[in-house]
Amino acid sequence: MMVNYWEVVVFLLPVCLALPEDIDPHMYCTGCVATMKELDKLLSNLHRSSDPYEMHVMNSVDDVCDKDHFKAYEYIPPKMVKACKVLMDNHDEDIEQYLLTHPKYEDLEKHVCYDLSEACSEVDRDYKPPSLPKTIHTHFDGDRQELPVDERGRVGLSGQEVQDDEEQTREKRKQEEKAEKEKKKNDKKQKKDKKEKKDKGKKKEKKDKKKQEKEEL
Repeated sequence: MMVNYWEVVVFLLPVCLALPEDIDPHMYCTGCVATMKELDKLLSNLHRSSDPYEMHVMNSVDDVCDKDHFKAYEYIPPKMVKACKVLMDNHDEDIEQYLLTHPKYEDLEKHVCYDLSEACSEVDRDYKPPSLPKTIHTHFDGDRQELPVDERGRVGLSGQEVQDDEEQTREKRKQEEKAEKEKKKNDKKQKKDKKEKKDKGKKKEKKDKKKQEKEEL
């Protein structure tokens, strides 16, 4: 049976949101701060985009959790992406609204990571996750055994088991990425259709108002 070291060592830290088992509060806070930094970078490319500001904001919020944005942070990209997705799944609409009403998006990190999501409100930003041990001692049937721990926290796996597990993980990740891309595509289409419908409604309302004014004259 495969055991994860982090299932043995449990850190009790305060948290405002019920986080997935593989995301602790410090990782969530770090992911929030990183997400806001990457979102800021995407928004700064407005001058390169032909889209209206509102559409540029929506696209930036949709694209910010891409794994390529998280290569230079404290946690590995897959963990940062998970933290980013938890944040955006719960607060993407609020973040969009804030950006649309604050074009200079001042204090974005403070607003989102401390006030809105409270991801960092009770987290020590200076805390450093402990490094994994090389081995862990355990007892099976009365015998004391020393089991190796790999860099991902997996305990007691043989070389072949590690290879098989990594292959399954890669395949699962491919399927998740494919589903995520399809979801993003559908979400963008829905937002675009919603915006176009809203714009058409405004134009019709404006046209009807002008028609009414002419009739009153």
